[in-house]
Amino acid sequence: MLSKEYAAGRVESLKQFPESIDQKMPPNPVEGSHGTLHVSTADIEGNVVSITISQGGSFGSCFTVPGTGVILGHGMFRLDPRPGRANSVGPGKRPLNNTAAMLVRQPSRDTAIGLPGGRKIISVMPRAVELLVERKFSGRRAAEAPRMHSEASEPIQITESAGDDTIAALKEMGHEMKPMERIAGAMNCAEILREERIIRAGGTGCAAGASG
Repeated sequence: MLSKEYAAGRVESLKQFPESIDQKMPPNPVEGSHGTLHVSTADIEGNVVSITISQGGSFGSCFTVPGTGVILGHGMFRLDPRPGRANSVGPGKRPLNNTAAMLVRQPSRDTAIGLPGGRKIISVMPRAVELLVERKFSGRRAAEAPRMHSEASEPIQITESAGDDTIAALKEMGHEMKPMERIAGAMNCAEILREERIIRAGGTGCAAGASG
């Protein structure tokens, strides 16, 4: 924003649209995840990385490391503040954690895959891995597949993309279903096909491919 090129562009915009000075609004940014991000990547050397980074909420603990701007997470809230309990705060304790960044290694390919989405991650990821391993889906197809989620009791959340027939069949089996437009966040993947030496990547709302 401090470059001469940017300044020249702004001047040109003001010349072309003088009536819109201080009124022309920038396009709305793409809505992102509030607190959790997932990155999947791969390179032609065979390296694959799957990492989920979570603050637990939009601004985590609301504390930063001095001089860095790094916001600390607030995962401590997942521990029980009352002493003497199984999940009480103490040395060596590991609080509840629902991230599930995965590397799926198969004879023909390695796939990095994951997503944000709180406790729904644990419902969505096993299904994605089943599609990769048992049904030989590409990472992109697994990411775009219908999803279900349930905690403790029904109704079972299911994405509308599963189709009316599937939802109706589950209801006939006695399940209480709750169709949803989406469940959890955007899943993305990156995978390398060993024999073909091809990298491909994609996910919900994005797609990309490259070869080498």
